[in-house]
Formats: sequence, structure tokens, C-alpha cells
Amino acid sequence: MKPGKLSESVLKRSIFKQLKYKRQEVIQSTGIGEDCALFSFGNELAALSTSSFTVFGEELLVPQIAAVMNNVAAAGGSPLALLVSAILPKEIEESEIKKLAAGVEGICSHMGIQAAGGDTRISPWVTRPQLTLTVLGKAVQERGISGEFRSGQDVVMTKALGLLGTALLARQKREILEKRLPSRLIDEAAGFASEVCVIPEAAIAMKSGVSGMHDVSRGGIFAALWELAEKAGVGLEIDMKRLLVRQETIEIGEVLGINPYELHGGGSLLAICDRGSDLVIQLEKENIPAVIIGRTTADKAKVLLNQEEKRYLDRPAGDYLEELLAEPIQCSDTLVK
Repeated sequence: MKPGKLSESVLKRSIFKQLKYKRQEVIQSTGIGEDCALFSFGNELAALSTSSFTVFGEELLVPQIAAVMNNVAAAGGSPLALLVSAILPKEIEESEIKKLAAGVEGICSHMGIQAAGGDTRISPWVTRPQLTLTVLGKAVQERGISGEFRSGQDVVMTKALGLLGTALLARQKREILEKRLPSRLIDEAAGFASEVCVIPEAAIAMKSGVSGMHDVSRGGIFAALWELAEKAGVGLEIDMKRLLVRQETIEIGEVLGINPYELHGGGSLLAICDRGSDLVIQLEKENIPAVIIGRTTADKAKVLLNQEEKRYLDRPAGDYLEELLAEPIQCSDTLVK
């Protein structure tokens, strides 16, 4: 199979169909468009989200941990603790393990969550550290997320698409990018990693009252829109011209031959609500860029509008970001100054 995230069809066919046993305490499982599980313990709700990734640089721990916290926030929870399971290459030195653990602790203390342990193993089968992050959060019964969707609701997007993916590529493919792009632009793109947390906008959306939220992550804005529509059971009509995208993302995508709309979008949040303009105003008061990008429809079609052009959103393919980071990318001669 291709590296990265499993395709939706494989997830449904080979994983979700096998999971049949249910308990009443599990009120929401993870699935397409739902990256956080919710558990009920009397008057308390616990939120749990997990994600695995390959470590390509210590500076990338911040956006990766923030991305898992985003899943909890998008489900209406407040992140409290982090568990880390690590499979490490046999060549790793103890000093590197200590540095990695200190990095995780520094990030957790800064974000106000506790690093609550995990599991660590050495394996001869891996060449880079493989981490699985699990974030535990607390949610309230009245979450401000109604879960009631219908046609004609607004779809609101925050910040910009492809933020985390752009930051990762700017940091890991800098040598290639510098053949075509100015250092200043690459530095700006690498700095997008500081913007990947969506906890503030999720909290604002909760107070405003939303039908549902979904943080953009692997597979980019296109995958997130598909997953949100699947979760809501509605169609979408999205104006491509209104999607927020930064010039750095466009230019890096052109150099590396990457579609920005399918690039990891950690840092952006999608919300479905009745009065999108009100939510946009509340977000902008907190200096969080936001815009209404479309609306829900009754026919369940996922339509992308680009002026006079109309096309339908495709089912998301597997995520390719890790493959891009691990393998060298060759620029064509026409792209090199």
C-alpha cells in the first residue's frame, strides 16, 4: 500500500466493518470526519484522540502534538494529558532519547497539558523514530455542538489551507526550494508551524453554537470538506475563490509539484453553523482570520464552484506528506533559476 493515511474505502471495508462490539459508555467512536472518541462516565465526558507520525526533526513535534490536540478541541473537549508511544531505531543514542523526551515535556508544559507517560521500544525495523500521540481531554455534556445538520447552513473556514504541510516542506526541503524561491519566503512558510493550534477558534465556535466542527489535517482542505460532509450527512457547495490560501503555500506547491488543496492543513478549522457571519465576526475580534466558504445542501453532492466552472469533490486519496518528506524531490530544469 502507499505510505501515509489509509484511503477511506480501505478504512471502511477493512477496519470499521470489523469493529462491531459496543458499550454504552462509548458515545462516539472515531470514523470518517470524526477524529475524536467520546466516553461518558455519569456527568463527565472524556475525549480521546490519537495519531501516529514519523519524526523528521525535533522542531516538528510542536505542530504534531498540536494537531492531535486539535482533534479533541474540534469535538468540544479541553485537552488535559498526552501519552506518547515510541518505536525507536536501534542506532539511536540515549542522549537523543533524553532530548526527545525533554522536547515533548517542554511543549506539553507550554500548552498546559501533562505528559502522562506512554511506551518506548527499540526496533531493528525502523530507521526514524515513530511516535503515536494520544491526547485525553475533558468535555461537558452541553458542548455547544448540536450535531443537527440541514441544508442552507454556512460553512466557515479559519486561517488558511495547507499551513502545517507548508511548514514541514519549508523546513525539510529548503535546499530544493532555495533554487527557486527567496529565503525570506521560505522562512515565512516555516513559521506557519506556530499557527497550527485551533483550540482558540474551536472555543469561540462552541460559544457561538455550531452544528459541527472538523479540523483540517491529513489530505488537506479537500479531504476535510469530504469528511465533514460525510459526518453531517449533507451536501456541500463550496466557492473555491473564497478558500483562504497564502502565497507561500502556492509557490512552494508549484516548485515541488504539490496540490495545495491536498496538503496537510493543520491549523485550519471548518465549522457548520446557522449564522456564519456572526461566527466570522467573533473570530476576527480575536484576530483569527475566517470566512464563509459555502453552504450545505440537501442532495449530498459535494460541489466545488470556480467562477463558471463546476466540478464535484473526489473521495480523498491516501495522504502523501510523509512520503514526500522521506524521499528526495527533483525539480525540473525549468524551475531552477
